Amino acid sequence: MKRYYIPQFCLGLVFLTASCSKKVSENKIANEKSKAEVPSGFVPQGYKLSFNDEFEGKSLDITKWDYRLAAKIGGGYSSNQLEDNVSINNGVLLVKGVFKDPKAGGINSGGGVISKAHFRYGYYESRVKTQDGPFWHSSFWTYNTKDKTRATEIDVFERDSEYDKPDGIIKIRQNVIQHSSGKPITLKGSIKLPLNFDPSADYHIYGMLWEENQVTFYIDGKLTNTISYPASKYPHDDTAIWLSMIARNTATANTACYFDYVRFYSKTN
Repeated sequence: MKRYYIPQFCLGLVFLTASCSKKVSENKIANEKSKAEVPSGFVPQGYKLSFNDEFEGKSLDITKWDYRLAAKIGGGYSSNQLEDNVSINNGVLLVKGVFKDPKAGGINSGGGVISKAHFRYGYYESRVKTQDGPFWHSSFWTYNTKDKTRATEIDVFERDSEYDKPDGIIKIRQNVIQHSSGKPITLKGSIKLPLNFDPSADYHIYGMLWEENQVTFYIDGKLTNTISYPASKYPHDDTAIWLSMIARNTATANTACYFDYVRFYSKTN
């Protein structure tokens, strides 16, 4: 019977190739992970990433999110929120607004997501391109969904063309609202902020740092507003993260809002 021998250098080559392939795979995984969690450069020192979604899958990660489904009728709004209006598309959370949607009984429909996890003090950030259609209301905000008797609401941004009246200047709102005293109280320092850019034309990074005594707001790393919010005066709650868009009763056409990612950073000590 013939015996065949494999030269030692060939065996070495096989093992070297396998080792290199493994390294390439490991590096690829590391690179993909680092791309998914690359800090924007605006994260305050002393904070670590504790929650994020880069929306890179084929569908919404329902281990992290619930859909926003409750209707918003009254107060200038007429909007049914539907799961069908939320999708993951090319690494982006897409929230559609549908004018006179047959699936919503003929009224306008929006949608959104609400994090299952709740958070409190830390830095919150999302990269967003807002809707270009008028009379839709998009927002990145935090709100307690567990105990409705006392609820903190922080609006990192709200975008609504209604805010542009009467001067036509594009604006967003940045708010802290306390819901624990029988009716909502909008705290002093909450503002309509004029913008020097169109938030529907491109992506911008909206950030918020919530500390025990104040809330600080940022756009593309620039400080835009600070609101005094001491825990000694107002009850602070753990809050869910909301990414959503709903319709005003004056909406006239379809539109969409795009969330590239959302991240929450907690203090390291």
